[in-house]
Amino acid sequence: MQKKIKVVLLCHFSNEQIRNKIPLSKMKVRSFIQKLMGRELFEYTDFAIWNNVLFRELEHFAAEVRVHVISPHSGLKKKLVEFSVNGISYHIFKSEDDNLLSLAQNKVFGYTGRDWYGLNRKVVNKLILEINPDLVNLIGAENPYYSITALDIENIPVYLTCQTVYTNPDRKALRGEVNEVRWHTELMLHRKICYFGCTGRMHRDLVLKNNPNAIIFKHTFPLELPNEIKKVKKVYDFVFYSVMLSKKKGIIDAIEALGKVKQIKPEVNLLVVGGCTNEMKKYLDALVAKFNLSGNIYFHGPFQRHVDMYQFIVQAKYALLPIKIDVVSSTIIESMALGIPVVTYKTSGTPYLNKDKQCVLISNVADTQGLADNMLRLVNNKDFAHTIALNAKEFIEQYYDNTKNVKRLIADYQAIIEHYKYNTPIPEELLFDINEFPVYDKK
Repeated sequence: MQKKIKVVLLCHFSNEQIRNKIPLSKMKVRSFIQKLMGRELFEYTDFAIWNNVLFRELEHFAAEVRVHVISPHSGLKKKLVEFSVNGISYHIFKSEDDNLLSLAQNKVFGYTGRDWYGLNRKVVNKLILEINPDLVNLIGAENPYYSITALDIENIPVYLTCQTVYTNPDRKALRGEVNEVRWHTELMLHRKICYFGCTGRMHRDLVLKNNPNAIIFKHTFPLELPNEIKKVKKVYDFVFYSVMLSKKKGIIDAIEALGKVKQIKPEVNLLVVGGCTNEMKKYLDALVAKFNLSGNIYFHGPFQRHVDMYQFIVQAKYALLPIKIDVVSSTIIESMALGIPVVTYKTSGTPYLNKDKQCVLISNVADTQGLADNMLRLVNNKDFAHTIALNAKEFIEQYYDNTKNVKRLIADYQAIIEHYKYNTPIPEELLFDINEFPVYDKK
């Protein structure tokens, strides 16, 4: 019988259960300032859903792994709050940049990283010393306000599961600029850490570019499977949704493609769900006017609870999700699980979804005419759309088994600990297999 292991999950997240456990500010001042700026009022919302699901799944494996979660949370009234829920210990701390003065400084002087988050590093490293884990699982290197603390960890193996790879040259091409603190923090972490978990070939290749000695595991984030969603009347043709509306998520391309479809189907409509900066909203409104879509597109802000967002978006017949830099976005997987046929772009991962049957419709990145053509394929052929939806649900059931994927993650933990302590060879079946994830031609 294997010894029970102790693991720290270093990440960020928010969910309703945790928000009910911690003292949170009502953010009246911040909401007032945002109101003056013409922006949406601040409210707490679920995010990093894959982490919420991971915690819930790990609760079932208490006999094998003792889990501690270390995470910052915005609006926390205390410096540190600690408690346990269903066998998992939570250590929620207030990030040093979570105040209006820091926000104002960032606005005026630019984001500097607060001298590389010295106070956060002190808090997290003290907690890790007290917990004394067998392994630290850092989830997401691209968020320096917590990830940078992993640079100080010594004599404990660190396993980095990649949510994305921020140090991607394509990011600069798509966005025009990048946050240098995020870029350099991730680069330092990639060079220091030995063990990585990647969901797709692009992330694996980028990690190896930063660290040729990296040992890379195949990793699949657990999926928030939409349960108990009531059937509702279909009000919208397409839905686009994201935590934040941004160029890299494809909202601009989605609006342009909608404009092309309208030339053939004047009544076509699109529901857009997600947060938005004031600057981006003005830009999107200008696009809507340019393509004469004021009566065809509807905007809705983010939801506090992810499940409420699911219930809302199922009013759409199809999902328009032209991601540009993700391997496969969680929104695509969620839509497939909800039975909503997906139109997307060819990334390093989306062709994998069609490995067995056609599950999503794909066009080349930036080919908005291709997006429009695929949108019309669904609109004009209900039988075809139904087949795509059935194929997608089959794919999700086969490849996104949360219990199976969390068991594999625990096996990763055990293999890393044994390799780190005793140089025990890592089982081949746990490692990333490039034959399973070929390089897809972008053209």
